[in-house]
This record gives sequence, C-alpha cells and structure tokens, in this order.
Amino acid sequence: MSKKSSHVQTRQSIKDLEDMFKYISIDSKKYAQNQIVRIKARTQILGKISKVDKLVPERPENDCRALIEDNYRIIYKNLHNSQIDILPIHSARDLSK
Repeated sequence: MSKKSSHVQTRQSIKDLEDMFKYISIDSKKYAQNQIVRIKARTQILGKISKVDKLVPERPENDCRALIEDNYRIIYKNLHNSQIDILPIHSARDLSK
C-alpha cells in the first residue's frame, strides 16, 4: 500500500488563488468561489497519488508537474515522499501568449 502524501500550498499559490478570485469576481462572485473550490478540490488527488501528470516543460530540471482544472494549470512538486508543494497556478490561456 502506498504512503499518503500531504500537500502544502506555497505563498505563491495562495496569492494566485486570491488574485484569481478578485479577477473572476468582477463578473461573478459565485463563479469565482466555485472556481476556487474546484481548484482546491483538484489538488486533493495529490495527497493520494503523486506524479499524476506530465512534467512541466519549462521546469524539467525541477521535476515539476501539472494538474489541469478547467483552464488552469496547478503546478506542483514532490519534495519528499510525504510532502507535495503546490506551486504557481496559471491560466492555461496565458501559455498561448
């Protein structure tokens, strides 16, 4: 049986979520709240399974990986067998610019 890992949100990921909420809530506070809840719920899988997704191409040397939720990439790194850090959260739309 695999050992359960905990995940930690970094200051950057918390700021990203706050900024995302502020931006989305300009149009709809309800949708902004729902989006944040979905993103946080998506990260729960990291506590059960590490290395879920592909390596992040712009950070291959750091073994960073990304989960996708709607139009957002949740970048994370498995620091130890028992801890996963949630790094920046980016809009996938930003990648096309």
